[in-house]
Amino acid sequence: MRRAARLVFLAAALTTGPLCAADLPAGGFARPVELAPPGGTLTDGIEVLGALQLDTRAPDGTPVTGLSGLAWDEDEQRLYAVSDRGRLLHLAPVFGDGRLVSLVYLASYPLRDADGAALSGSFQDAEDIAIENAENGIAGDTRLWISFERRPRVVRYTPQGRYRERAMLPPGLDDPAGYATPNQALESLVLHPSRGLLAASERPMEDDPPRKVSVRGLEGGRWRYPLASAPASSLVALEVLPGGSLVALERAFLSIFTPLVISFSSAELDDAGGMRVRRLARLDTSRGWQLDNFEGLARHDRDRFFIVSDDNGREAQRTLLVYLRLTGLNTD
Repeated sequence: MRRAARLVFLAAALTTGPLCAADLPAGGFARPVELAPPGGTLTDGIEVLGALQLDTRAPDGTPVTGLSGLAWDEDEQRLYAVSDRGRLLHLAPVFGDGRLVSLVYLASYPLRDADGAALSGSFQDAEDIAIENAENGIAGDTRLWISFERRPRVVRYTPQGRYRERAMLPPGLDDPAGYATPNQALESLVLHPSRGLLAASERPMEDDPPRKVSVRGLEGGRWRYPLASAPASSLVALEVLPGGSLVALERAFLSIFTPLVISFSSAELDDAGGMRVRRLARLDTSRGWQLDNFEGLARHDRDRFFIVSDDNGREAQRTLLVYLRLTGLNTD
């Protein structure tokens, strides 16, 4: 596509609401793939409504790798993705008959520190996004809170990757020594409608019971999430429903000799630190699912979600963006 034509298309994408298949320009950097085995969707608690494999580079040459967190901006009609290489991507999903059919790359920005310098080294390791002002009907006021793993912290950014403020973490969350390993540290981040920012590690911390991960409120509160039964299951993302229930994404991978398992659960928090968990879906490569290292989760509408996989920068892995419906989820 010529540059001028592409600019016209992008302007339309930013102002006219959801894109449909008829709006799709020639080219693109995503192609449809199949994940589910024959007849293996609704019976596993999930309906796949489209799956795309992303190219390793965007049309402008930006590397598309290491995507680990997602957030949907209803007002701006765009999907944000962060990478553990310290970049923030803006994407526009394209739908046809309620299914994800393609993806338009809009922009990419380096995440910056308080001095305006692009993050580098271990400071780049962004993991999740919690979005604020995403559906208040006001354009241009989006705020993004981003969690970082190897240097545990939570920072507020503009959608263009500019640093705004650093949140104060509860005792222990900011200490790398309290986590199981540097690569299993601060991971999930979500903005709860009444409890504020909630953060969780990937695996149990030093003071957690076995197979339970603490979900900590940055303004107070602690709940322990029981990991699913698959060996080596890890909590990799959280989302929130309008009523305050959480949706959890877990990934279980022990070795190349055991199945890769992706599971979804719902969790209700109470004021006494209790958590009621209900398992929603389990996808297992031993049952024919074509999975990868899914880490990012974003709610789109009611019981429909996006998930994205982190390819770890390896040729043998893929960056997959999947649109799905959790068939057993109560969205009230």
